[in-house]
Amino acid sequence: MKIVQVLVKQEFLHQIHSFRFILLFVVTIMITVLLMIANIIDFKNKFERYEEDYIYSMQNNWKTYGEIAKTVVIKPNIFEIYSKGIDKVCDRTVISWRNLPEFQESAQIKNQYLDFFTKYDISKIIEFFLSLLTFLLVADVISREREWNTLGLIYSNRVSAMQLFISKYIACIITIIIPLISIFLISTIAILFQPFIDDLNTILLKSFVLFFTSLFFISIYIFITLSISSIFNSSSGSIITSLLVWILLVIIYPNSVRYIVSFSVPIQSEEQLQLQIQQIETSRMKIIVDYNKEELPSNLMHSIYKRDYGIPTLVGLTTTKTILAHEKQVEYLIPMWLEKQKEIQNLSESYRSSMKNQNKCISQFLVINPNYLFIKASSVFSNTDISNYEKLIEYVYQYRNQFLQYINSKDGFGIKFFTPLNKEDLKDKYSDYNEDMRNTYANIDNIPNLNLDDLPDSKFQPRNNIPFEFFILVLLNVLLFFIAMILVRKISIN
Repeated sequence: MKIVQVLVKQEFLHQIHSFRFILLFVVTIMITVLLMIANIIDFKNKFERYEEDYIYSMQNNWKTYGEIAKTVVIKPNIFEIYSKGIDKVCDRTVISWRNLPEFQESAQIKNQYLDFFTKYDISKIIEFFLSLLTFLLVADVISREREWNTLGLIYSNRVSAMQLFISKYIACIITIIIPLISIFLISTIAILFQPFIDDLNTILLKSFVLFFTSLFFISIYIFITLSISSIFNSSSGSIITSLLVWILLVIIYPNSVRYIVSFSVPIQSEEQLQLQIQQIETSRMKIIVDYNKEELPSNLMHSIYKRDYGIPTLVGLTTTKTILAHEKQVEYLIPMWLEKQKEIQNLSESYRSSMKNQNKCISQFLVINPNYLFIKASSVFSNTDISNYEKLIEYVYQYRNQFLQYINSKDGFGIKFFTPLNKEDLKDKYSDYNEDMRNTYANIDNIPNLNLDDLPDSKFQPRNNIPFEFFILVLLNVLLFFIAMILVRKISIN
């Protein structure tokens, strides 16, 4: 055991004093600090917008059911800093009869310097810089001993192949843990000092889990590089081969898989989807224009009149003829509008389904790629993975269905869609209304707001799962441990 400690100490000191370690360590820390500064500023802006949107979503200044447009805002996820997950950042949508609840990013002031760094996250630093550092440090730990003819000296001190392997592995993992801990300390401390953090235990727990996920990922590359180093007799040969393997695993193989799958499992472009949606919207607006032109009387009287897409949403004090004409208009156009929306929804769901199938095909080919497993596991632990987004989309569509059912239960797709007046209160002439009615319903500021206390509320909670990819990372470590051990045992002193 003592000889193992000596070998670990010797190897560890050799690595941390090497120029490769110092250079890449300094670069990694500098990039981490810059990235954290940019992402913290970006997150603070998102959080401020979230608070503004949330306050706005709590307001109720709607006079009719046709006016209701309930904003659903998703609280920003601080773990986007660790793993961005999906490319599109989505944090708000509007629930109404007008549009489908597709998420969009809140409007924000663009900063080209911040935008450059906010494209990346902690997982990207680990995936590229730390994995490269691992290859460069570990590539010659055994081949160096053979090149310098010190391997025989080590074995002459009654050091077994197992002890040599274990000592080299421990020294390498300790060396790599130094920048890894530094990355997580910088990011976690930067997060904890922010005033908008309200769940300290969750942040610490997830940071702990993400740290060990990163450690398992780096450990895989240590085993791979140890295996390569045990094959070569020269440091230069093992270093060059290790770099080629790194390029293959990190750049060539993942991108080749995505390129090949994009041709073998093609999907329509987003531009094509938008063109199909635009065609449906054009036909929908033509129906509305034609109806309003041919069926709607031209001599209708309005004291207040609001409309969306040619459909009335607020009609103030007016005559029976006007109200009945608009009631007929709404009862004809709203079902058509919702039916056309269903067509658009089917197109969007079909597009998302085809993308899901393509991603599933990609994942099947990348299931043994350490980088894919690491990024996927990190995004699941951070609740930024595509499956969590799919659950969010499913939830808001279900919530919108509840919203439409609620409006329908209140006769919201009839006369109540566009006026607070009851049919029994209507008069054939405007002059027949008393002064109180005129004061209340002829002035928009005096019309009472709807009572929406029983409107269903939206509460989406992301699920915390242990990803399947995490277990594959662990299994790969076990498998590569035995492979590396076998190769080290076969090393010839000569």
